[in-house]
Parts: sequence; C-alpha cells; structure tokens
Amino acid sequence: MTDYFLMLHFIHNPFIPQLNKGIQPDVFLNHERVANHYAIPSINLAEEVAHRMSLGQFDWEEFGGTHPAWDGHKIYAAAINRLFDRGHPSGGTHPPHFTPQDGQGRAYRMPDTSVCD
Repeated sequence: MTDYFLMLHFIHNPFIPQLNKGIQPDVFLNHERVANHYAIPSINLAEEVAHRMSLGQFDWEEFGGTHPAWDGHKIYAAAINRLFDRGHPSGGTHPPHFTPQDGQGRAYRMPDTSVCD
C-alpha cells in the first residue's frame, strides 16, 4: 500500500479579507513550511473560494461557510481532482516522508481503496 498525504487549506470567514489583499493567513504559511519540508503537496482551497467570491460567483452563505454546503463541497472536490489529474510534480511518485505513528509505534494508514489507483 502506498501512503499519500495531501495538505488542504480550508476557508474561514476571517481569512477572506486577508486573501483578497493577497495575504496568506499565518496558519497557512506555517503549514506550508511543513509541507515543503516533507514534500507534501498542498491545495489552497481558501484562496480559490475567496477569489471566486470576489468575482461574484457565489457568496459566503451560498458556499455554506466554514463547513460548506453541498455546492461548497463540490468546489473543494473539483480543486482536489485537478491536483490528482495533474499528478505529482515528481512524475507520479513522491519521496519518502515521515508517517505519524500511534502510541504503539504503528504507522497510521489510510484504508486501501481502488479509487486512487
């Protein structure tokens, strides 16, 4: 089984004014440092949502807020699918990375599914 980590930055109402000014929230910057260190791909979903709201495609209520409505989840899923469609920048493989472990030294693992094959 191959582990694949993906870091996602989700929208939160207080982030919108910052993102509209081109400023990334500190929490995103800190998580990006971790993603870069471990070569983990990331998607800034918040930036896309804030941008699309600034274009008038939908508003905060229509999106569904921090815990989005069905249409908001579809926007998130489409962005994640674009990353998988492009593949990993290294050509489909990713370098070894630290795998968090439980209290007994076993690596946490995602269930193996054929969805990602």
